[in-house]
Amino acid sequence: MTFSVEVVLRGRDFAKTEAVTIPLRLTPDSPSSCVVAIAISGRPADAVRPTASAWLPLQLAVPPAEPGQVRRVEFHVTPQQCHLIVGPAVTRP
Repeated sequence: MTFSVEVVLRGRDFAKTEAVTIPLRLTPDSPSSCVVAIAISGRPADAVRPTASAWLPLQLAVPPAEPGQVRRVEFHVTPQQCHLIVGPAVTRP
């Protein structure tokens, strides 16, 4: 089973960004076998294995967007026993 989380990139801070860093971490009760598959607006982008002991600064290139367009970063977490913590997104121009 997959658990999904979405982070929506919109607004002035994300309008012209080319890259974003999003910290990821597991809760202490998550198994060590957790995998997080990342997609940007439905397109596969990466897969990572965060831990419960430290934040993983996930760095992603973000495709260009038209003014007002929303870009979604989707996290698909497996197995079901994994609990993902998503920190605040930081943009880079």
